[in-house]
Amino acid sequence: MAHLVLNQLSRAYAGRPAVVDLSLSVERGSLVALLGASGCGKTTTLRMVAGLETPDSGSILVDGRDVTKLPPHHRRMGVVFQSYALFPHMSAAANVAFGMEMHGVDRTRRAKRGAEMLALVGLAEHSNKKPRQMSGGQQQRVALARALAIEPDVLLLDEPLSALDAKLRDELRVEMRAIQRRVGATTLFVTHDQAEALAMADLVAVMDRGQIAQLGTPVDVFERPASPFVAAFVGRSARFRGKVAGGGVEISGASLRADNLPASGAIEVFVRPHRMQVLRPDEGRDNIVHGRLAAIDYTGEVAQLVIDSPSGRFPVDIATTDGAWRELAPGADLRVGWQAADTLWFAA
Repeated sequence: MAHLVLNQLSRAYAGRPAVVDLSLSVERGSLVALLGASGCGKTTTLRMVAGLETPDSGSILVDGRDVTKLPPHHRRMGVVFQSYALFPHMSAAANVAFGMEMHGVDRTRRAKRGAEMLALVGLAEHSNKKPRQMSGGQQQRVALARALAIEPDVLLLDEPLSALDAKLRDELRVEMRAIQRRVGATTLFVTHDQAEALAMADLVAVMDRGQIAQLGTPVDVFERPASPFVAAFVGRSARFRGKVAGGGVEISGASLRADNLPASGAIEVFVRPHRMQVLRPDEGRDNIVHGRLAAIDYTGEVAQLVIDSPSGRFPVDIATTDGAWRELAPGADLRVGWQAADTLWFAA
């Protein structure tokens, strides 16, 4: 049974829709990511769930209870903000205890629960430090401990890692996901970072213009996008436009094969860069496009190629494990291939 239910939520500002008839069900203990670009409505949705914004229409149910009109302090929502929102004059222990005090928890219980939560997030030895004495990652964990200390019905995370450097962000997202699973908190997580959403979420809700464009597992939204928007937004893709003819898709300079094509019509084709290979002269694939190497970027695990072709510029990722990428240089003529099963297409 769904623990958190959003039913046709809408919110507009000065007549401009921010969220439009949005419905979503979150199972107990699961983590659902709201993924989208700035202005798509994801933070407005989270703020309505938290009680910080009032919906123009629709309802919010937690465990079957309608909380739509309740003030924030009556909803038992644990919120972790992008800015941490810690009190600078308070110690870590006092910051964690503050939320419990607002919920009427007695002093003895506050101290015990606060110590447990700081230990849970790995900060037991930092309880007397003030925020300025802690790193960004430690401050974020204090904010998480504070949110969990009130034993929330729902945990809300509003881009909690975006202010951290890349390496710390990767480390902390693993820790936060492990903690969320350990406590079993039903969680709504707002992010614009695709890697965070795919790595952390049980389900990803890709948002566009105030609505959910696709809701699915990370594998679903990446491997089986429901629309050109999702295919373009989630991950990188080579993108070609053409028309169905002779059982294939005719593009400038090539004919592409794909599964389950319609009989005719204009088509948009997407191929993930890691599904494509630079071919030797004697190698074949279902689909082959000729092009010229415009640029090559070494990123560690992969080399990211940019290919110019008669059908436009597109990316190709190749592994760096065998060192073959070192033999490539801008200006080289290349054959790029991939299998028909790796071709995503949408009617234009």
